[in-house]
Amino acid sequence: MAVSQATIEAGKLCHLFSEAVRTGDIAEAQKHAAELARLRCPLNITPAEKDILVVVQIFQGGKNTNKRVVIMLTPQTTFKELKFKFSAKCNVTIDRQRWIVNNEISPDDGDTLAKYGIDRDDAVLILYLLKEVNTPKEHHAEWSEAGRVTPNSPPDTPFEEVVHVRREQVQAPAPIVLQAPKAPPPLPIPRPAAAVPRPPPRWDCPACTLANLPYRPSCEMCGTDRPETYKIPADYRATPEETKFMDDQAKSDAALRELHE
Repeated sequence: MAVSQATIEAGKLCHLFSEAVRTGDIAEAQKHAAELARLRCPLNITPAEKDILVVVQIFQGGKNTNKRVVIMLTPQTTFKELKFKFSAKCNVTIDRQRWIVNNEISPDDGDTLAKYGIDRDDAVLILYLLKEVNTPKEHHAEWSEAGRVTPNSPPDTPFEEVVHVRREQVQAPAPIVLQAPKAPPPLPIPRPAAAVPRPPPRWDCPACTLANLPYRPSCEMCGTDRPETYKIPADYRATPEETKFMDDQAKSDAALRELHE
């Protein structure tokens, strides 16, 4: 299918308009915008994605290590990409990483930082490191982004050190790219939203901030005891997971009593 002359001209004007906006040339930007308006060509204007500096606070063995790592990400970075980036940067295997965001442990790999409101500099993520296990080297980093992270690549920063990054070292964002759009896809058929189940009450661990089920006497992640001031709601019913945990605990206590009798 041949491209019309108007589309070709619109593409050239889009490039000129983008450059004028990037350099702050208001007069040129107004001129090219008027030409685009004359062509009446629909446009998609998408700003370049902004890089953000995220601070990673590291916990290990149920304690705050007071070690921090600063890493460059974008709001659209997924947690899968974050795991591979941190693995390549600090030589920490993916199976040891447990990320905690907004009292939720291990968000889905496909979730983005923006989903949890992480879209600006100096946002803090909590990383809980499990004990080291023998893991093949190829599991350290198998994700690649423009050749910056490759399998078995040496780490550029151990997590025991604090990485200092200045804003002036960050590259300027890419210029805005404007293109004449293709025909829009058909609109999806709306479906009724599913009812969202009400989450059970939980108590927050004072050490690692993980939200635990009410009947758990200690933190599922780090083993810290449940605060004595926490009271289980009177109308709360234990989940199957809690019921099994309490049954196992009762059997263990009974076995200990028999040994002492």
